Amino acid sequence: AAGTFTFSGTGGKTIVQNAGNFFNDLTVASGGTDKISANSAISVGGVFTNTNGTFDTEGNTVTVTGATNIDGGILEIAAGTFDANDFDANGATVTFTGTGILKLGGGTVDLGTLDATTNDGTVEYDFNGNQGVFNATYHHLEIDNNTGTATAGSALAVEGNLTITTGNLTLNNIALTLTGNFKMDAGSFVPGNSVAHIVSGSWDDAGGTFTPVDGAIAMDGAGTTQITSKAGNSFHKLSISAG
Repeated sequence: AAGTFTFSGTGGKTIVQNAGNFFNDLTVASGGTDKISANSAISVGGVFTNTNGTFDTEGNTVTVTGATNIDGGILEIAAGTFDANDFDANGATVTFTGTGILKLGGGTVDLGTLDATTNDGTVEYDFNGNQGVFNATYHHLEIDNNTGTATAGSALAVEGNLTITTGNLTLNNIALTLTGNFKMDAGSFVPGNSVAHIVSGSWDDAGGTFTPVDGAIAMDGAGTTQITSKAGNSFHKLSISAG
């Protein structure tokens, strides 16, 4: 059914939804620091909007078929998953309080102020087409674009692991600083012409295609790290130094 369901007022609230039910449009408009939490899986068939206050996934999956607009307040992802399409948090905050996942399945992405590094959150770009990778510091970053391309146009910092599950990750002549491991299960990686790429963990491109014609990657991790590569893949320039 059409229409918008709005949670407003003060005080904490919870949402429990039976399997198979869904909201058409859902708006969170709680006051101040009050929190509205998902106490079950939640499905939104239309638009999800957060105007102020905090919406928390807790340990549940929130699936939004339409656009997600975080116009104010905070989207808080704990151990659950927020599965979005077009996503706009310009002027607002997206924060991870646990090992949750933010899936971005639309062509338009603005993560506002992203706090993904205080806890072990994962941001996954999974649009079946071309996406821009938002300029932010990530903890874990996953590229799952099927036949599409995710393009980073600003320096890309990943404090956890970078995984390419499907699709292509292209760095538009900018530097990658990766504290954790690089792993490519399928797809391809085009690092561009930067000579300032730094990888501090292990490297595994055995599942995909990696054949750069320019640029350089420096591996500077402390302790034991490994390089795994498949036949036909190659680095253009590679330097190794113990951290």
